[in-house]
Amino acid sequence: MTCFYNTMINAHGILTSSFLLNVQEGIMQLKGMFQIIDWKESIEKSFDAGGKLTTAIVSLIYSGDIIGKSEVTFQMNYETNGNAVLSGLSSLWET
Repeated sequence: MTCFYNTMINAHGILTSSFLLNVQEGIMQLKGMFQIIDWKESIEKSFDAGGKLTTAIVSLIYSGDIIGKSEVTFQMNYETNGNAVLSGLSSLWET
């Protein structure tokens, strides 16, 4: 499975993304948009050098070929320059 995202923030400060999802390389393509509607992030550990580890629980809504909502839990490692490396697990509910 391959998923491509195109993310932008509109004039109202709302983050939206479009996605293209390929399942089994070309058998199925799904297109649509998702929007982050809630982001709760907590610091798990701060480091003296300036980095930190956080957990974020993010709620999204989807439109297009997939209509639904999801919740993603990210584990994030912020570097001293502010960049973050993250991994996440998502659950998607069709509405």
